[in-house]
Order: sequence, then C-alpha cells, then structure tokens
Amino acid sequence: MPVESPRPNWSLALARRHSHPPTVTIHQDQRRRLEANISWATKLRSHLQPILEAHGDRVHFRPSSTGVAMVGLLPDRPQRGKSGLRDLSRVAADFETLFPAHCKDIDQGRITGEKALQSWLIRDAYTHDRKLDAINKASANTNDAVELVFVTDEISLPIESGKVVCDILALRVDDGRSAPVLLELKTDRMLKRLVEQVESYAALIDEHQALFAELHGALLGKEVVRCPDREVDRVARCR
Repeated sequence: MPVESPRPNWSLALARRHSHPPTVTIHQDQRRRLEANISWATKLRSHLQPILEAHGDRVHFRPSSTGVAMVGLLPDRPQRGKSGLRDLSRVAADFETLFPAHCKDIDQGRITGEKALQSWLIRDAYTHDRKLDAINKASANTNDAVELVFVTDEISLPIESGKVVCDILALRVDDGRSAPVLLELKTDRMLKRLVEQVESYAALIDEHQALFAELHGALLGKEVVRCPDREVDRVARCR
C-alpha cells in the first residue's frame, strides 16, 4: 500500500525563507567588543598584576575581546608575543617559561620605529607607576604641562569601513581632570592617516564614554570618572 507523503507546510517554509537573524548594528558590535575587553581587563588585573609589578620592564599584558595578549617590551624584540591567552592562572604560574618562548627566543625581523617607540613608552610607564614619565617631563617645559597615565594599547573596534585601532590609550590626570588621551605613533609620511585615525577613534570614545571609563578603571584598579572634555594628542612622529 503506497504511503502518502506528508503535504509540505508552505506557509512555514515561506516564513523561514523570509526570516532573518536580528541585525547587529556597528554601535552594538562596538559595545559588545568593549564589554568583552572590560571583562578580560578585569581578569588580567586580578591574575597578572603581580607579574606586571615585577616584570613591567620587559612585558605588557593587553586585553582584547577574546582574551589577553602577552607582549614583549625588549628593545631587540619590541611587541613580539602571543595573543588569545585565556587561562590566566597558567600564564601567571608559567610566566618564566612562556615569556622566553613567545617574547624573547624568537626571530624578530625588521624593527619598525613605531613598534620600538611603542614598547619604549610602555616600558617607561611601567617603571614609573604607569606614568608616561618621558612625555610628562618633556611637557613640563611647555605652556601646557600634562600628567599622563598609561592605560593600554591596540584596542581594536569595528567601524563601517572595517576596524580602527589605537596605538596607546592614556589618561590625563593633572589639575583634577580625568580625560582620555590618544597617542598615535606615525612617521612624517603618514600624517594624513594619523589625523584620520585619531579623529575616528576619538569619536568612538565620545560615543562610548561610560564603557571607556569602565575599561580605564578595570586596568588601573580604581574608578575613573571622565571629565566632559576630551583630550586628543597627535603624538608622536617617528623618523
């Protein structure tokens, strides 16, 4: 006896065909990335702060939306390291093994001025209680002296045309203010790109003020209340 095939439910099929997953806006994606960065920044400080305090002259830990990166600051191996670390307890326990394997005993290739300066500035900050001492001292001889505190670097966020990344994210804390500062490290040949990148990232800081303040606080270990004004420093040219 032939078996009758079930009749297709065309209305259900059409509904499935024309249904789409909820659209995630760029703004929402940026928020999710920042929230994930904050989560990893909190874990970073909880598990790896003692390593930074003991070895800030040679290593930096950078939060991202997917984990933590261990970044070397050695002059002959600037910015070499390993990203995507998630077991931070193991990183803390095995640091003396992991650091040489990923940041020291590896090929470097050509050292760019930007990467060398980036590592030098971060190393300078960690050896001066996170203060960007060289910049602070240099500014003392100007009409606009600043006190900058290093927060983190290379925080990547999506934008309509792809992504934008900050070289160094700092906090200006003089005169009772608490204003985010972007430091972008570019050669003279890339000044147009520098301006575009700074303005694009500064707009994101304005758009997500509370989340950036929370990220600052997670990494610095204290609440950061942002002043209304924003500081955008177009620093520094590398030759």
